[in-house]
Amino acid sequence: MNPALDRGQCDADNTRMNAESITCPYCNARVEWTASLKVGQRTTCVRCGESFVLTQLPEPPTTPPALTASLPSGRRPKPVKANRWVAAGILGMMLVMAGTGLTYALLTVETRREHDKALPRKSRRPWQTELPPPADQAVPLSALTGLGYLPNTTGLIVALQVQELLASPTGKELRSRSFRIANSDFQLDNLKELVGIGVEELDHLVLGVTVRDDEEAELTPPTQLIVRTIKPLDKRRIQVALKASREREDRSASGGKRTIYSASLRGVPATLWFADERTVVLGLFGQFELVPTTPNEGTSALRVELRNALDQRVPPGATGWIVGHARDWKKTWLPTLTAQLNEVPLLTRIGEIQTFSLGLMPTSPAKVLGSFRCIDEAQATKIEQEELLPRAKTSSLKYSRDGTWLDVQWTLDGR
Repeated sequence: MNPALDRGQCDADNTRMNAESITCPYCNARVEWTASLKVGQRTTCVRCGESFVLTQLPEPPTTPPALTASLPSGRRPKPVKANRWVAAGILGMMLVMAGTGLTYALLTVETRREHDKALPRKSRRPWQTELPPPADQAVPLSALTGLGYLPNTTGLIVALQVQELLASPTGKELRSRSFRIANSDFQLDNLKELVGIGVEELDHLVLGVTVRDDEEAELTPPTQLIVRTIKPLDKRRIQVALKASREREDRSASGGKRTIYSASLRGVPATLWFADERTVVLGLFGQFELVPTTPNEGTSALRVELRNALDQRVPPGATGWIVGHARDWKKTWLPTLTAQLNEVPLLTRIGEIQTFSLGLMPTSPAKVLGSFRCIDEAQATKIEQEELLPRAKTSSLKYSRDGTWLDVQWTLDGR
């Protein structure tokens, strides 16, 4: 160590600090003296970047003789950087605080999660929080293979995820019940006799019905039933059950070729097509050429209103659901079908609704969640006051309104 160098550097620092200095009027940073500085000259602050005019010049620093004698020629003393120690102290404190905070956060994860459960996020449909979470193995609604075979003229879709439903208490009850259809009793186990496929073989069913806007009501609209099985189909057994005959070649609207059969479903003429080894398509009331030869990707070919209802309104975990859209349901066949369904909220007022969805939740007792988009907000308010409010006072029905949408929940235990 050179004592003369140390003493010289300290004296130089003191001399520099005692000299009159120029500071930035914006951030008070000291402007270093240079020989090129002149009064009236505009200079730029190296800290904040602002420019200002020099009104005076600082006195140039002088180098003490001891420093001059001890330093190599042409070398200036290096000033002490005291701010480095301050910055290092602040940075060290920040690192300690960050480490302490991270440690605390990791040690209290479980406690904070418990607090999250105790303070649930507010929902526009709070009654849906009562429902159990969907099963992990359930297929997303829009991923059902059968939806890809529906033509783009479809306005109403009914779907059933059979295995998920049968595994629930609701499915077991439905399997043991009889349903009155066309003046005859029907059970799910009768399906094998009806179409040649047992209920335990089914993966899912999709029913699509054509809805034409701005036309007179059709009592027999074109309809497609898509049946998807777990294992490869027994084609011969299905042909026998459906009285299939007259094999012939058919061309779809896209130009694809396929082999179809004339068949009969409970006396109603039908078209039978084995789409692949696990998928069979039945067409009723014509226009089978609109069914695509190659299934569309998910719901991409469906009307946007149906896609939105399926993605946003059918509750996750629903094992059976219905979505529908029409500009004016009064010009379709649906009001005739729903006229006697007084127990289902809002379906008797389908003429005042454009888009709707119904989802079956396999709870015990089973619950149905419905969403109905009215023609306008005034109509939604009117239906709420005239139908939903009186029902909610005398039954388990719950509802909420969000603009033109009415969301409803009710149980299927007769209350």
